[in-house]
Amino acid sequence: MQRGIAFCAAIVLAIGSSASHAQSMPWINPQVLSTTTGTDVMSIVLQERTATGGESDEEAALGSAKGLTATGRQDAGQAAAVDYRYRYSPARTQQNLRSFLARAPNPAARAELEQMFAAQPMLMDDIRAGIQPYGLDSHNVADAFAMWWIMAWLASEVRMQEPNREMAQNVSRQVRNAFATTSDFASTNDAIRQEYAEALLLQALILAELIKAAGANPEIKAQLPAIAQKDAKVSGIDLSQMNLTQSGIVPRKTK
Repeated sequence: MQRGIAFCAAIVLAIGSSASHAQSMPWINPQVLSTTTGTDVMSIVLQERTATGGESDEEAALGSAKGLTATGRQDAGQAAAVDYRYRYSPARTQQNLRSFLARAPNPAARAELEQMFAAQPMLMDDIRAGIQPYGLDSHNVADAFAMWWIMAWLASEVRMQEPNREMAQNVSRQVRNAFATTSDFASTNDAIRQEYAEALLLQALILAELIKAAGANPEIKAQLPAIAQKDAKVSGIDLSQMNLTQSGIVPRKTK
């Protein structure tokens, strides 16, 4: 994908932004996954693991699941009872792509998007096939969020690292546990879930392409961390507080 840094940044920050859908998706709020205020579920879990000190990344990531049993929150064991999937509709995919085009920040970005969609008419099917080796399902909101989260972190570090199945599964487990702390998710319909999942997956794809391009383009390499960080902070997630490990997302260790 040979596109300029300004275009890619605009697409990541404008048409696929989590904030674009936040009002219609009440489970994406500062009480669920945000790590910028320090008062949400994920921040508390990460802080608890940091406070213990000396534990391995495996223990820290496991704690992200166990920590969600904190007072006043649902047991993370309920995550297994929540259905994160949606009934897929090809017609909705086309509608979502048209919506992405309508949200493009300027005519140039819209034209680039149109070219991308026209060149890959089965784009979402290609993405679906691409994440299946990780054990992720594109028709599952938690899996889509996990794929975006992984790619956002890698982009913030400009790290050419191929995630593997175990890593992806562990991050997805953490997302499911966090989503399970709110009852709002279960009430969302298929259309809302599909729109959000497809936006996340498009973001993940563009971030992956930017990571690849950064190897040969100093301008992209210099600007990519800020792009990824800004995008994540729209959803309240501070990637600088986290490390991605084989066992999942863990607190960034202080030196």
